[in-house]
Amino acid sequence: PDNPEETIELVPDMKWFVQKKDFNGDYRFLKINAKDLSFNHKKDKAACFGTKEEAEKWKNPLTEVVLLPIEGDD
Repeated sequence: PDNPEETIELVPDMKWFVQKKDFNGDYRFLKINAKDLSFNHKKDKAACFGTKEEAEKWKNPLTEVVLLPIEGDD
C-alpha cells in the first residue's frame, strides 16, 4: 500500500478449544454432543468456549487449552 499508516489489520475471532495430540502427531479437538465426548480433527466441529476458564473445566492431563481463530479448519 502507498500509505501503510492507513492499512487496516483484520483480527480474527478467537475462541478457546481443548485439544490433544494423538499418536500420529495430529491435533484433535474436543467434541461434545448429547451422547458422549470425543475428539475430532475438524476444528469447526469442535466445542469452543468464550473464556479460558470454561475450557479449563474440560481439560485433563492428556489435553491442553488453546486460543485459536474460529475461521477455517487449520
